[in-house]
Amino acid sequence: MKRIFWSFVPLLFLFSLIGLVSCDKEDYNSYVPTFKGFRITPSDPTIGDSITITAVQAKKGHLIYRATYTWEVKCQGTVMYSGTKKVVYDNESADPVIGFWLPDDAPVGNYSVKFSANYQFSGQGSVINNGGTYDDPEEGISGQINLVNSGLTEGNCSGSDSFVVSSKQ
Repeated sequence: MKRIFWSFVPLLFLFSLIGLVSCDKEDYNSYVPTFKGFRITPSDPTIGDSITITAVQAKKGHLIYRATYTWEVKCQGTVMYSGTKKVVYDNESADPVIGFWLPDDAPVGNYSVKFSANYQFSGQGSVINNGGTYDDPEEGISGQINLVNSGLTEGNCSGSDSFVVSSKQ
């Protein structure tokens, strides 16, 4: 009987070891992405151009069910673009982006960009460090997008930037 018991001890040890090694630590914490800032193309827009504005993520978020992005672009108090987009973030975590066309009668001058993002978590929420202020002409990144708040069920970011539109030459 002792012989049978001791012959199974190495097998029990082996299965215990396999069980411990195979138990990877799962990350059930949700967190919002951090952002570098905005990329505006073309870099020197003129009247009649199509403009693309991208909120560039430095680090992707994790375990986010829904993301709602709200954008507003104004010039001299006039809204030139306004829109909201909802996505399932874990399926569509690409950088948020908008595109719009400046008509020939659009004003010339300074344009302001406002961006906000609301993230509904699918895991347990946690607070993270915010993004920063970037202005790196080499990378084409400007403006700022910062964490506003983050709790157990959701997190919010907001940001702003500006660009100048000139007349066609």
